Amino acid sequence: MLDAGSQTSRSSRSAGSGVAAGIAALYTAYFFSFFHRTVTGVLQQELSAIAEEAGWDPRFFAVAVSSAYFYTYAAMQIPAGILADALGTRRYAALSTALMGLGSVLSALGSPLLIIAGRLMVGVGAAAIWVSMQRLIGVKVGKVGGGLLTGLGLMVGGLGNVFATLPAHLLVEALGTSGLFLVAGLATLAASAAIMHLVDDEGLGLGSIREGLIATLRQLRVVSKNSHSLALSAAGLGTYAAFLAYMSFWAPLYLSGCAGLPRDRAAGLLLLTSLSFTLVVPLVGYASDASGRRKPVLVVSCALHSAAWLAAVLLACTARWELLPAYSVLLGVVAATHSVISPMAREFYRPEFSGTTLSFVNGITFAGVALYQVATYVLPSPLHALLLFATIAAVAAVLTPLVHETMKEGASSRWSTRGKTSPLAAR
Repeated sequence: MLDAGSQTSRSSRSAGSGVAAGIAALYTAYFFSFFHRTVTGVLQQELSAIAEEAGWDPRFFAVAVSSAYFYTYAAMQIPAGILADALGTRRYAALSTALMGLGSVLSALGSPLLIIAGRLMVGVGAAAIWVSMQRLIGVKVGKVGGGLLTGLGLMVGGLGNVFATLPAHLLVEALGTSGLFLVAGLATLAASAAIMHLVDDEGLGLGSIREGLIATLRQLRVVSKNSHSLALSAAGLGTYAAFLAYMSFWAPLYLSGCAGLPRDRAAGLLLLTSLSFTLVVPLVGYASDASGRRKPVLVVSCALHSAAWLAAVLLACTARWELLPAYSVLLGVVAATHSVISPMAREFYRPEFSGTTLSFVNGITFAGVALYQVATYVLPSPLHALLLFATIAAVAAVLTPLVHETMKEGASSRWSTRGKTSPLAAR
């Protein structure tokens, strides 16, 4: 017979394996959310051809397809956080991943309206994945290791971003745009089934879904008034939002329009950026965990993003285009430093509200991506967009004193809607 200690050890290992399997399933879904997010960056020519054949304005259609994902993704961030906490990761993430797959299949039908509708559906579904992952990490893992697991998640997402560059370009040439959307949709549906089978998280467990929703809405009210979360939202706009807007829309305009590069070489440079991001981002998470400090990384991240966009403008002004490969690698490295934002967004509050607290910052960040893309109608050139990115990152750096160091012991003890002390009174 096994003694009590052996049984406890085996139970602990089993629980740990279950959490790892659940996180791995969410990582897989996040891979596809990243792929869908940025693949439009290499589909500009195909989208223009579809628009012209249907009698649509090619520029309008390209912007609509690229930004549709981000509109619904941003609009769903706060509802996604609330639903992830109230319903639990397993049900909500599985359903949302299935919606993401169905949206891609709908886009495969090929008409302009259906492509846009499919992209809107993909954005709604994808909105659940990151907040669900962060909830699972917050509830099942905690702070120690949270930065590394966040970084690994972004690394997997980065692989999706890698696949959305030159590999996606090659697949489009082999399968066509509809074939690419169809294959991606079917694979995403398989990820949904894995989440339903492997993830173990049924939500707040307050007795009913209604009670869970009420609790999360109260927590959202606290978060929306807190300078910590507001300053982190500004950091998200100045770092990750700008990077995603560049990768999914502005990069082809900059690399082909300003630098005059052929389409395949521009896709290759985007691949370099994605690869360096993917390799570096888990190291950033590990370093912030090991050092016990996240705020210094945030401050450096905002400053580096501002400098990176200014460097891109400088390359254009000096026509030193031979430096673009080195710049593309460094841009991915700089972008990786933003990864501390997600842990900091949830760690300042109680872990059972990880989805809700993260979703507030994420919602503002992704609304920024959509606005950055629509800005093509008011900004004369890609260089003006890069200057806008640099300015907002600089403003975010100025606001970082409002952000708290969340790795400190007891940092999350005051900001909850549960417990003896009211979160509003606790201030």
